[in-house]
Amino acid sequence: MNTSKIYHTILITGACGFLGRTLVERLLRQTQAHLILVCRVGNLFERFPKDSRLNFDTANLQQPEAFAQLLEKHKPDVVFHLAAIARLSEGEKDPDKTADINLIGTIRLINLCKKFGTKRFIFTSSDLAGDAVSTVGITKYLIERLIINNTSKAFSMVGIRIVNLINHPYSVYFTFLNQLDEEEPLTVTHPDMSRRFINSDMAADYLIWLMQNGKNSEMYVIDEPPRKIVDLAREMIILSKSKCTIRFIGAKPGEKLAEADYNNLFIRRIGYYNLAVFDAQNYRHDNVSKIIDKLNIAELTKEMLNVFFMLQTKV
Repeated sequence: MNTSKIYHTILITGACGFLGRTLVERLLRQTQAHLILVCRVGNLFERFPKDSRLNFDTANLQQPEAFAQLLEKHKPDVVFHLAAIARLSEGEKDPDKTADINLIGTIRLINLCKKFGTKRFIFTSSDLAGDAVSTVGITKYLIERLIINNTSKAFSMVGIRIVNLINHPYSVYFTFLNQLDEEEPLTVTHPDMSRRFINSDMAADYLIWLMQNGKNSEMYVIDEPPRKIVDLAREMIILSKSKCTIRFIGAKPGEKLAEADYNNLFIRRIGYYNLAVFDAQNYRHDNVSKIIDKLNIAELTKEMLNVFFMLQTKV
């Protein structure tokens, strides 16, 4: 992998998460940078190896003053922004908190990065942002619009829609493994439910590629072929030689049967595995005000967001 660009200090929000830990491992091996690992709570730092290049700090996206102190102190060249409420069910349970962390907290962080001289901001979005109907998806989508509208040459912003991580402890793969071990029916929400999957190593490689090669104001997607969840369940039953059955339990609130189909959208393959540029013209016909109105949050917050996005450069 090309690591020719030299970045001396890299800050990672959400570093204690599953993808964050994989990214840290990769960065330690592939760069000489000092890494500032930021998590909400400090008791998770013991998951990391002892290394003189690792610096640990706690901060919460709902408390911007903590991030202001961190950025002023370390002045990172690069910020990987992984911290978020990412699980669909958690977002639907508390949409106000989700908007405060995923959307308002990220906007504050972007402004702080500009203030303290960060060169590159790398945002992890989600497939939920495509044709977004969930709280998590909508908040991610709105940050994508900020990225593609970034006009600063000194402060580069790129983003990527990370697909489902098959090796995540909460992935459907491990749910099925547990159900097979317990000889229980494998629970699938719907016969047509499908998702894209990669592993955390591949996701971390995509993020590091973006750090080195991603172009300012561009969103990237992983054009991985989707898999039907029921097919995965059947394969696992066959491989395990189990007599378990499949039980359909219905979709959760805000859950879609399939993520965005990139076949009908403007994308450009770039020759690095299945990574593709998600062209800005895909956003041109969206009505931001109507998208914000889908959020089940306080009306005053909606009004504030509408004003903020009206002041941004149009796609």
